[in-house]
Amino acid sequence: MQDTFQVLRAFSNVKIWSNRIQGLCDSLVYHGKDSMFSLMGTPVLWSDTTQFSGDTIDMFLAFKSIRQIQLYDNGFILNQSAKSLENQIKGRNITADFVEKKLNEVLIKGNSESVYFIQDDSKAYIGSNYIQCSSMIMHFDSLEQVNNIDFFTKPEGQMMPISKGKLKILEGYNPRDAERPKTFEEIIE
Repeated sequence: MQDTFQVLRAFSNVKIWSNRIQGLCDSLVYHGKDSMFSLMGTPVLWSDTTQFSGDTIDMFLAFKSIRQIQLYDNGFILNQSAKSLENQIKGRNITADFVEKKLNEVLIKGNSESVYFIQDDSKAYIGSNYIQCSSMIMHFDSLEQVNNIDFFTKPEGQMMPISKGKLKILEGYNPRDAERPKTFEEIIE
């Protein structure tokens, strides 16, 4: 029996839509053997309240669900923490791992920075934290909330009041939610 290798290519104004993930890019290649999508040309993906971007994005599937998203060169993640609060994560390369359709761990490698808003045990926002380091790993709980973060190689941080954290914008910040496909019908127009 001969192995078959499936490749799908899409060009110019590519739109992706499903209930769990939406995306845009200039061109896309799907490799059936690896169940991998490569998005190029100002790619962006959205899942719930999170936006993923980078110069190139690879998305790996397993059992019809996202297993991993890799953001290459200028990786950036925006996450809506509350109505007016956006957590920001950036690094040279970012790998987000999913377990049972939920974000489990994010590895940020190279020139890592983050601005995130801190909650107390009662879920009230109490401040913001800005961190710079070479790499970091963010671990998430079953509700996809940050459980803990490991920082590597001389982390430098600053706790700030919420008002100051709202004003801290990392290089590469580009919210693109206005471009997000909201329905399947929108992508076939």
